[in-house]
Amino acid sequence: MKKINSIGYGHKIVGLAGCLLLVAPPLGCIALLSLAVLLGIEFHQDRAIDRRYDAVRKTKTTLGSGAYECQRCGNRTVTGSDRYCSICGMTFTPERSNPL
Repeated sequence: MKKINSIGYGHKIVGLAGCLLLVAPPLGCIALLSLAVLLGIEFHQDRAIDRRYDAVRKTKTTLGSGAYECQRCGNRTVTGSDRYCSICGMTFTPERSNPL
């Protein structure tokens, strides 16, 4: 499923719903209901992304060049033998498969 991001158009839907509530209340209610559904889906997607990030935050991800990347700060100079990140100080958890 594609990620919904209502930052660019959410205010337009609210404005349209406000105008429609004054002119045609049933249409305004439908617009507000559709906005509530979209926001509910967006919040669910954001929560799932946040849970995935929390699951891998203390790990290092293998890059194609044999180096690793710290998932907390994005440091790409981590080696396989490093136990912590030299930039953010995150202590890595033992090696395990990355769920992403």
